[in-house]
Amino acid sequence: MNLNHGKIKFIVIAIVIVVVAILVGVGALLMNLWDEEKPIIDPEPGQTIVDEKKTPAEKTIVDTTESRTSDSKREIHINMPRISNLSNYSFQQYINKRMSDTVKYYQNEINVVLDENTPVTTKYRYNVDYNRYNNGNYLSIVIDQDYETGGMRSNAWKDTYNIDVVKNTEIYLKDLFSSTVDYEKEIVEEINEQAMLKNYELVGGNGLKDIPEKQKFYIKDGKLIIYFDPAAIAPYVYGSLNFEMPFELEDGKFNVE
Repeated sequence: MNLNHGKIKFIVIAIVIVVVAILVGVGALLMNLWDEEKPIIDPEPGQTIVDEKKTPAEKTIVDTTESRTSDSKREIHINMPRISNLSNYSFQQYINKRMSDTVKYYQNEINVVLDENTPVTTKYRYNVDYNRYNNGNYLSIVIDQDYETGGMRSNAWKDTYNIDVVKNTEIYLKDLFSSTVDYEKEIVEEINEQAMLKNYELVGGNGLKDIPEKQKFYIKDGKLIIYFDPAAIAPYVYGSLNFEMPFELEDGKFNVE
C-alpha cells in the first residue's frame, strides 16, 4: 500500500509540473503576442514619448510655425523652426530668437517698402522653409529663403545654424577639429580642387584663398557641407555653391571618395 501510494504521489507531482510548464509557456506566448500587437499609445497633451535609441540630436524637438500673408502686392509664406526641449532654456531662447530675427528683418523690409504708391503690378514674394539634419550630438538647421523684390531681383540663400544639443552651444568649424589641424587650409584646398573638376572659376579665377571664421556650413549624413551664398565666391550665374567633404580628417587630409 505504501508503495502504491508513493507511485501515485510521484505521478501527481509529475502531472502538476507538466501542467505548470504548459501554463508558463502559454503565458509567455500570450505576452509576446500582446507586445507585438498592442497599439502605440499617443502621448497626452503636453507630453512627448522619447525613443531612447535615438541620438541626442534626433531627440531634440523642432516644431514648425507657419504664417502666410497674401494680397495684391505681397506673397509671403513662412515655415519657421522652433526648438523646444533643450536643457538650457536661455540658450534655447537665444537660438530661436536668432533664427526668427533674420526672417523678421525681411518681412519688415517688405512692409516698409510697400505703400499706397507701389504699383499693383509690382509684387514682392518671400518664401521661407527649413530642413533639419541630425549627426550624433550635432543638430544642423538650414533655413532656405527666397526673396523676390517686385520682379526686379530674385535671390535665394540659406542661413545655417549648427548646435551641440548636449553642451547647449552653437558650433563653428573650428569646434569640429583638433587644435593641431589646419582645418581652414584643408577645406580651402578641397573646395578649389572640387571647383576645378567642375570648371568653376572662383574669386575671379584666382581660386579661394581663405574662409571666414563663421563660414556657413551644415552636417548631413555624416558629411560636412560648406555652403556659399550666390555671388559670394563665384559669378551669380552659378547660384549658391555647396562643397561636400568628410566630417573628419584622416592623417590631416580629407579622404574624399
